[in-house]
Parts: sequence; C-alpha cells; structure tokens
Amino acid sequence: IINEYIKIISDYIEWQISFVPEISTREFIQGIFREQEFELGNKNAQIKCRIQNIEMLPPPEFSETMTFQTLSPICLTLKRDNGSDEYISPTHPMAMTLIKQNLLDKYKALQGKDFPDHDFAFDFKVINEPRSSLITIKADTPQESKIRGFSCQFQLTAPIELMKIAYDGGVGSKNSLGFGMVREWGKFK
Repeated sequence: IINEYIKIISDYIEWQISFVPEISTREFIQGIFREQEFELGNKNAQIKCRIQNIEMLPPPEFSETMTFQTLSPICLTLKRDNGSDEYISPTHPMAMTLIKQNLLDKYKALQGKDFPDHDFAFDFKVINEPRSSLITIKADTPQESKIRGFSCQFQLTAPIELMKIAYDGGVGSKNSLGFGMVREWGKFK
C-alpha cells in the first residue's frame, strides 16, 4: 500500500465477496460475472480487470460459538442527536447490542418474520486490539464520504441461523459497501 493506493505487482489478483446465498446462487453469479471486464479505482488510478475464474468457497462448519477474523473492517454506528453517525469500536460498550440487533434485522429481512427465540445466548468478545481504518467511498466525487471501520479477531456466540448470516452477510452495518466480511479464524485458504 502506497499512500491510499494498493500497488498490484501481479498479473492475477484474488477477490473474495460474500453474501447470503439463495437457490441457484452459484449459477447466477457465474452467469453474471464470467468473462466480464471492469475497471477498478478512482479518477487518479485505475486498473482494468477481467474475471477468469469464479469458485464458491465451502462454508465453515458452523457452531454456536466461533472465532472470526475480519477480511474487511466492521462498521458499527450510533446515531447522534443531530442525525449524524458516530463510528464506534468493537470494544465500545454498545458494540455487542448493535451487532445482535443488526443480525436480528438481517434475519427478519431474509425470512420475513422475527427470529423465533427471544431468549438466546449471544456474546461478542474482541480477541485483539481493533485496528481503525477510515475508508473513503466515491473519492473525489460530490458524493464522497468517509466511513470508519475496525479490523480485529473476535469470538461470537449466537444461534447457528444468526451465525450463518454473520458469515455470509457480514457483521455490523454498511455490508453492501464491503464492510464486515469475516472468515473463520485459523482457517485460511
């Protein structure tokens, strides 16, 4: 990384994306992205990319307590009185409440109903000191914004249905912007 840019010195890069799977997800994704070309970057630096291979990584063996490493920073926000966002660390006293509510909201959006168990075991423990990153979205445009996220390892205890949502859909908020992607800690490709 040089300043705010990533210097790519290889002809090939690996890019992982994650989302809650649906029926025929593999065929859908392969059909949309196979052999596609796109440009990645901003007005100051771009790279032309062509997708050569798409593979679906096997999910971990889910259990009610798992340890994760962030692949992209977790974004956790509290609303200030003026309506603006306050970005908080995963070590903040409200972090566990925000993560739990976010997973319950995602469950409801996916299933069309509230999570059936109202009294379930839930815990979120940060293992190492979170590293803060300020990410610029839509840099050098009128829509530019900055979002703070945190990278860390953590242990999550939750029902398996919510654990799958955390793994597939991301932890925290702003997942559609790339925040909150995780992998099982110690299980590297």
